[in-house]
Amino acid sequence: MNWDDLKIVLAVFRSGNAGTAATDLGLSHATISRRMAEIERSLGVALVDRSGLSWRPTPICAQVAAQAEQMEVLHDEALRVATAHSSDLSGPVHISVPTGTIEGFVAEALQKLPRLAPDIRLIFITEDQLSDLPGRKADIAVRFTSSPDPDLIGQKVTLSAWGFYSCTDLAEVINAQMDAKTAVLAPILTTERNGAFPQWASGHFDPASPCHFVYGFPSKAAMAAQGFGVALLPRVIGDGTPGLTLLDRLNSPLKTELWVLANSDTRSSKRISQVKRVLIDGLTTMQPRFFPADVGGTNDPE
Repeated sequence: MNWDDLKIVLAVFRSGNAGTAATDLGLSHATISRRMAEIERSLGVALVDRSGLSWRPTPICAQVAAQAEQMEVLHDEALRVATAHSSDLSGPVHISVPTGTIEGFVAEALQKLPRLAPDIRLIFITEDQLSDLPGRKADIAVRFTSSPDPDLIGQKVTLSAWGFYSCTDLAEVINAQMDAKTAVLAPILTTERNGAFPQWASGHFDPASPCHFVYGFPSKAAMAAQGFGVALLPRVIGDGTPGLTLLDRLNSPLKTELWVLANSDTRSSKRISQVKRVLIDGLTTMQPRFFPADVGGTNDPE
């Protein structure tokens, strides 16, 4: 079997019928049927059960498809790495961003790109962890961090202040507890799946506070706005979310940095460099939103 054969088996396994597989691969229904029959004859095994109205992949087909999926990932990553060094201002650029940051600030930062490089195609990967960049699944990453991976190259764009946010009603309850000089007992929205009291809340909230697991900035902001609890959010996101109140009497302990990162061997890629330049320039103009004047200190990334 060659890679073209494996692509057909994989498409049939995923779709369960020749018609959809043909559409996905840009081939005809007859071609898929003929090629599957030829592959089965060459292997001496049945890959699909044709007894019903639609094809049903056999267990052997599932095993072959699992191996083909791994080859597909390796093929795509090898192709991306090989083309990363192109001097053309055209082609795809994969950008890894945390959940909620595209609408929060990334799209705005990149708004000049279509005019400067209209043939660059952006592919966004939304993931809060950075495993996708060193793993070669992305070309550029935007991350809140104070300790970027030393194997990556990048630029620190700005300091980023964070704040405690809730709805107005809960904010009034919290302020009343502070006026009474009692421990602040309020529901907490955390990314700790086991419901553990988060470290960032220590010293600010009573450890007996109930904790709700919520993943991603938009979900935490939405839950906080609906009164489910207190969320710790970057000011650039929290300040721009309707329905949220900044608990400014509770000073947030967290200040991080915003970095634009890339693998070191992407320096020679003209299109990746172009996207990085536009992204960094756009984010730099937004520094006051990441580190508002009421925080104090300086937002100078240097």
